[in-house]
Amino acid sequence: MTVGCERVLCVAGFDDAQFAHHAFRSLLEEPTGAPATEIAVLISRAKDGRADVAEAQGDRQSGDSIDVLTLLVIGFFAPPLILSRAIEDGFGDAVKRLTKLHDTGHVGVPVGRYLPRNSSVIVALSSVPVSHNAIELLDRVERSTMVEVNAAEYRVLELAIARSRAHPRQRASTSST
Repeated sequence: MTVGCERVLCVAGFDDAQFAHHAFRSLLEEPTGAPATEIAVLISRAKDGRADVAEAQGDRQSGDSIDVLTLLVIGFFAPPLILSRAIEDGFGDAVKRLTKLHDTGHVGVPVGRYLPRNSSVIVALSSVPVSHNAIELLDRVERSTMVEVNAAEYRVLELAIARSRAHPRQRASTSST
C-alpha cells in the first residue's frame, strides 16, 4: 500500500448467497478495540443482471433506502451501479467523474469479475490498518482483492453526497391522479 493511504476497499465475490450472508455477518464481528470495518455492503446480482443491496452496515438514515456510507462504498466499488441514483439525487457529477476513473481502471474493480450475474459480493471500506476479519475474509474466497481508495476522490464524493442530502431535489412524481 502507498504510504499515507487512509482507506482501502476490500472486495470478496461469492457464488453462494447463503455463504456470502454468513461471511458478511462474520466480517462485522470484530473484537472491541480491534481495527474495524467502517462500512460493509452485501450486493446481490440476479440472473438478469440487476444488482441490489442485500444488506448494509453503517450509517442508516430513516427514509433512505440506501444511506450515505453505502453510496460511498458502492461508488468506489462500481460507480456505474449508482449513477442513475446519483443524478436523481443531485451528485451525478461526482459519480460521473468516478465512473470515468473506473472505466480507465483508476478507481474500483471490474464488476463482471467480482459480481457476475447470479452471484453476491461483499464490499467493505476499511481504515488502514485493515481489520483482521476483512483480511481473513479476503483469504477465504477466490474472487477477492483489496484496492486503495484515493483520499481526494473520497472527499469529493463524500462532500457531493452530503450537499445533495442537505439540499435534496424534488423527485418527479410517477403516480397518476
